[in-house]
Amino acid sequence: MQRTPLAERLYPRVIEAARTARNVFEAERPFDPVTSDRRIRIATPDLCAPLFSRTIASVARTAPGMAVEFLDTLPARQAVLTSNADVGLGFGHPKSDTNLTIVPLIPLDWCTFAPKGHPFAKAPSPETWQDSAHVVVGKRGADEGPVEKASRAHGLTRHVSCYAPNFSAALALARECNALFITLRAPFEAMATKFGLVACPTPMAIGDAPVALVLRAPHGDRFHLWLHQICHDTIIAPFNDGNRTA
Repeated sequence: MQRTPLAERLYPRVIEAARTARNVFEAERPFDPVTSDRRIRIATPDLCAPLFSRTIASVARTAPGMAVEFLDTLPARQAVLTSNADVGLGFGHPKSDTNLTIVPLIPLDWCTFAPKGHPFAKAPSPETWQDSAHVVVGKRGADEGPVEKASRAHGLTRHVSCYAPNFSAALALARECNALFITLRAPFEAMATKFGLVACPTPMAIGDAPVALVLRAPHGDRFHLWLHQICHDTIIAPFNDGNRTA
């Protein structure tokens, strides 16, 4: 089945009306984090998921019956706006909406994670970086990302020895293969330390990545008021107060 042109035009307004009605009734539902078995849905790219580590730990302490689920099928703003997610975190500057609370965070900077004792960890330089083996996330031949663009602009090339399926695997493979892994620092610095990696500067300038936390405007809803406070205490306050490590 396929929506008609009229249905396509009505779709945004129907979604808005359904969301408004849901908010009216949810605001009246009792909510107690101690007894709730509600599921918190977080929309964020895999790259940013570790930034919620404190949030998950806080939920486990204060709401033992609740669970956290990560979604990566929709952009953060769209997922929260359509009630597919309760909170989201994404790149860029999301457009404001009366049904959303959008909180910009300190832009994320880049670094090169290197195994302890690696030549680049001892003396970071473009030459050492270029002569080293590298781990990247994704498949060979994928679209050019910010690291490739910055490297090319600075006349640098790198030998990729391993294409990892995800970012956690990339950290482990960098250690085991004595290779370098360049990525955003804040989501992975704490995890990288456990893998025996150290954060080093990048040999080329890469612009910081703007990120923003997206939540549903509570409008008196007890669950979302509680979730706002949890996110403030575990992400917004520590992150924007200068502690950029998850």
